[in-house]
Amino acid sequence: MLDVHAPHEPINTWKGFALHIATIVIGLLIAVGLEQTVEYFHHRHQVREAREALAAEHEENIRRYHDNVHGHLLRLANQNNDQRVLRYLLAHPGAPEDKLPGVMTFGEITLAEPVEAAWATVEHSGVTSLLPPAELRNLATEYKDLDRESQLFHESLQPYLTDCAGYLTHTADITSTAVQEQQQTLSCVITMQSRESVFGDQLSVIGNLKGYGPPLGWWQMVPYFHMAEQHDFAKEHPETNAPTLRDQQQAISVLPGSQGSDVSLDADFHRNRKQ
Repeated sequence: MLDVHAPHEPINTWKGFALHIATIVIGLLIAVGLEQTVEYFHHRHQVREAREALAAEHEENIRRYHDNVHGHLLRLANQNNDQRVLRYLLAHPGAPEDKLPGVMTFGEITLAEPVEAAWATVEHSGVTSLLPPAELRNLATEYKDLDRESQLFHESLQPYLTDCAGYLTHTADITSTAVQEQQQTLSCVITMQSRESVFGDQLSVIGNLKGYGPPLGWWQMVPYFHMAEQHDFAKEHPETNAPTLRDQQQAISVLPGSQGSDVSLDADFHRNRKQ
């Protein structure tokens, strides 16, 4: 609040009046300048504190991300192992547990949750208006991808991780279960591994964010261990692959400018995975 007081002496000339007005204007400019200076340094302090908190949170999320990649890769190995065990058991009814080609295991069914306290504070404190647009977009993208990682795990993957281990509620020996339950468990593991592929794909997306990578290759992050072989077969047998390519060409022909586009099952797939 600025107070403007009347002059102690009466103003009888235009010169005196002009001098009085000039004094007031200069005083106001000085006051406003001081206020703006204080606000400027306050905003700088807010931005510095926000960036320090976000940087610390960024490092913690990187650490947790790599923990989750480690858990993901182990689950892929366990799911592959469990399918091998169950397929063997279904092909050899009555096989004892010590003759199976592995031990059933499911690995971690929890996620190292990303932390977002600093980002939430920045969003609700108005500091976002003080950050450069490019920096703000990068932060929003990072936390959106981290949110999707958590959402995919809890909504799409975790329920199957627990359901597939259902037989453990009444026995530790998979060979003692009925054939129907073994078949159900195998079907559950296959579905779980397919869902794990979607989770692995999201981990690959996060791996491309600044500081999180370098990301692992897509073939290392998804459970379709034989998909690369399938693409190699298609590439090496153009006569067999021709109907597939024809279907693809027909499908994309509705897109503007797609006439005459070259469709390659192998090249397009790998190019899309790098984007």
